[in-house]
Amino acid sequence: MRIHGIGKHGPLSAIGSGTLLRVPAYRDVEAYEAPELPSHHTLLLNWSRFSRTLAGPLWYLAFPFTMVNVAGHMKPLTVGQPRISRVLRATHQLLILILALCLTMLSQVWLVVIGETVLRYASGLRGSTVASPVLMAVVTAGLLGVVTFRSIRWKTLRAASSLHAIVLLAILALLLTYPPSQQPYQGLLDSCFANLGRDGRCEFSQRTLDGAGAAVAASVAVALAVAVCLLLLALVSKVVSQDSREEAGAAGFVGSALLALGSVIMLNAFASALHSAINWAANLFDGSRTFPFINADLGLGANDRALMTYDSPESEYFLIDLVPVVAIVALAIFLFWLAILSALLHRSEAVTPDDTSAIRRTLKYRAAEAIHATVLRLPLVAALSVILATPVAAAVIVWLYSAIYRQPFLASIVLFIVNISAGLALILLITRGRLHTSKSIFSTLADVAGFWPPIWTPFAGVHYRDRVVDGIEKILQETRAEEVALVGHSQGSVVAAWLAAARTSTASPKLHLVTCGSPLQSLYATFFPSYFDKAFFHDAKNGSNSWLNLWRKTDYIGTSLRRLHKSIEDVEVLDGIPRLIKTYSGETVDASVRAHGEYWVEQEMFDYIHGLASVSDDVHEGADASHR
Repeated sequence: MRIHGIGKHGPLSAIGSGTLLRVPAYRDVEAYEAPELPSHHTLLLNWSRFSRTLAGPLWYLAFPFTMVNVAGHMKPLTVGQPRISRVLRATHQLLILILALCLTMLSQVWLVVIGETVLRYASGLRGSTVASPVLMAVVTAGLLGVVTFRSIRWKTLRAASSLHAIVLLAILALLLTYPPSQQPYQGLLDSCFANLGRDGRCEFSQRTLDGAGAAVAASVAVALAVAVCLLLLALVSKVVSQDSREEAGAAGFVGSALLALGSVIMLNAFASALHSAINWAANLFDGSRTFPFINADLGLGANDRALMTYDSPESEYFLIDLVPVVAIVALAIFLFWLAILSALLHRSEAVTPDDTSAIRRTLKYRAAEAIHATVLRLPLVAALSVILATPVAAAVIVWLYSAIYRQPFLASIVLFIVNISAGLALILLITRGRLHTSKSIFSTLADVAGFWPPIWTPFAGVHYRDRVVDGIEKILQETRAEEVALVGHSQGSVVAAWLAAARTSTASPKLHLVTCGSPLQSLYATFFPSYFDKAFFHDAKNGSNSWLNLWRKTDYIGTSLRRLHKSIEDVEVLDGIPRLIKTYSGETVDASVRAHGEYWVEQEMFDYIHGLASVSDDVHEGADASHR
C-alpha cells in the first residue's frame, strides 16, 4: 500500500511520473517511458481529495490561526530536570495562548475596520450614532458563534474557547465605551500620522487616535515580545539540557517563534490588503449616478466611527494600507539572512571516488544538497536569521515611512505594491480561493498544518490526521493479505508512522513500514519533540515487523532516521547516478536529480518488498510441509 505526500495527487500519482525521453526529431511531442510497475499486488491510497474537502474554499483565512495552533504543538518534553522542564513547558504554553488571544482580538478589530470602511461610503448614514455600535455587535456575535460551534464540535477546544469569548466581549465593551477614533490624541499613531499624503501636511484641527493603526502596532509588538521570549527559552533549554531529548525542546521554541511572527504579519497583511481593495473599489464608484447609494459625503463620518480615524482627501492611502509592503520587506530581509547564513554554515562534503557523475557538479544538484544540509541545521539558522533580520527590518521600515514624503518615485513604488496586494486580495475574496494557483498553494499548506488538531484557537483550520489514519486502518483490516508493506512518501510517511505507533506487534495484518523522503527526523522529531520522541518511534517500530527508510542527500526534507531507532534499516539512495532505462527504441540513460521525488521507482524499494514476499512464501511452504 502506497501513501502519497502533500499536494494535489491523482489516483495513480504514487506509481511514478516516468522518464522523459530525449527525441530531437519530435520537438513538439514529448515521449515518456512508463515507470516500472511492481509484480506484487499494489494499492494506491489517496487522501488528497479528503484533505482538500477539509481545507474548503476559505481555508486561507484561517491559516494565521492554524500557524499559532501548530506552534502550540511544538511544546518541549518534560524530561531531565523535572522542575525546569515543567516551567519551560508551561511558559511556552502561556505564550502561545497569549498570541492566540491576540489574533482573536486582531480579527475582531480588522472586521470592524473593514465594516466601517464600507459604511463610510454608505449613503444616508452621515451623523448616525447607531451604525458603528450595531456593526461591532454583529461582528462580535458572529465570532462568538464560531467559537461556540467549534468548541461543541471539538472537545480539545473547550478549555481555550471560554478565554477567546471573554476577549471578544472585552474588546466590544472597550470599543463601545471608548471609541478610539473619537478620543482626542496627538502624537504617534494619531489621525495625521495615519493619513499619508504626498506632501505630509496635516489639515486636521483636532487630532484623534488611529485605532486601527494602534491595533496593528500592538499586535506586532506582542508577536515580537512572544518571539523574543521563545528564543530566550530556547537558549535556556539548550543550556540546561542534559541529553538530546531536552535539546530537541530548543528547536520547538525556535519554530514557535517563527510561527508567532509569521501568523501576526500574515493576518495583518491580508486584512490590510483586503481593506485597501474594498476602499479602492468603493472609491471607484463614489458619487456615481449608477450607484447612488455609494457616496462618501453622505456616508458614516469619522466622528461616528469607532476605529477608522479621520480621512484626508489629500491622502492616497492610510498607514494601515502599508502593512503588505512592511510584510514583503520583512520577509525579504529574513530570507536574505537565511540564505547568507546557510551558505556560511554549509560545508560541501569531499568528493568520493564514486562521485564522478557530471550531474553532481551541476548547480541543481549542489543547490538541492545545500538545502538538505540547511534543513538539518534549520533551528540554528532560523534563530540567527530572526535575530539579525529584526533590527534591520525595523530600520528599513522607519526609513521607508519617512522617505515617502520626500521621494515621489519611492511613493509611487509603495503605492504600486499596495494596489497589487489589494488586487490579489480582492481576487482571492471573489473567487474564494478557487483559482488553480491559489487553491494549489493553500491546499498544500493545509496538508502540512492540518495534521494537528485545533487546541489553542477556535479559528484554526480543520485537521485531517485522525480520520485519514482511521481510514487507512479500516482498509488494512479489510484486506485479505497476511502481511502488508505500507509505503509512505514525505507527509505520507508521517501518517504511516502515526498509524504504526497505534498498532501492536500482534495486530493483523502484519505491517512492514517503508518510509521515503521522510521529514520524521528533519521536521517532526526536531520541532515536535513531545509527540515524536523516543517512545513514539519505539511504538512505531513495535507496531511494524520491519522498517526501511530511503533518503537522499539531495532531498530537501527527507533524511536518515537511524538516530531515531537503531532497528530502522536506513538506506541512502544515490542521486545523479546514470540509470540505464530500456525504451521502445533501445536504451537511454537517465541521470536527472530526483531530490524529493520519484522514490516510487527506486530499485531499493522493489528489492526490499520482493525480499519480504520471498520470506513470506518460504515460511508458508515450510508450514505446509510440516502440516503434511
